[in-house]
Amino acid sequence: MLEEKRIFDSIFRGRGGTNPYEVRDSVQRAMDRDAFVFRDGAGLARALDEIRRLRETDFLHCDDQSRVYNTNLGNVLEIEGMLGVAEVVVAGALARTESRGAHFRRDFPKRDDGTWLKHTLATRTPEGPRLDYSPVTITKYQPAERHY
Repeated sequence: MLEEKRIFDSIFRGRGGTNPYEVRDSVQRAMDRDAFVFRDGAGLARALDEIRRLRETDFLHCDDQSRVYNTNLGNVLEIEGMLGVAEVVVAGALARTESRGAHFRRDFPKRDDGTWLKHTLATRTPEGPRLDYSPVTITKYQPAERHY
């Protein structure tokens, strides 16, 4: 019920000055520019700042007041989710000071199993994602660097 109230009272009937589609485009550009496969700490920090700034804008509003097939409302909710996922991805990538698989840090080009052979877990908090870690259980295959 709380989520339904938030959606209908705050978003559906809300008024904001920031175009949600411009927010979507901005987060996509930030992720493409700074959180693509090849990344570094400075770019990830810039992307995280940008994402957090975008989350604070007044984009959570719906201009279409239709209660049937309201794609505007669906898009605004997706953009809100996109910002949340982007923040978790970038915060986790910034914390992980190594390169592993598709995550390649130009400033940390080597894999570091001694420090980073663990899963990253994110929990939503009012301040942003809280990162925790859990051990990796090694079964049949020993970890090894990929060579292409």
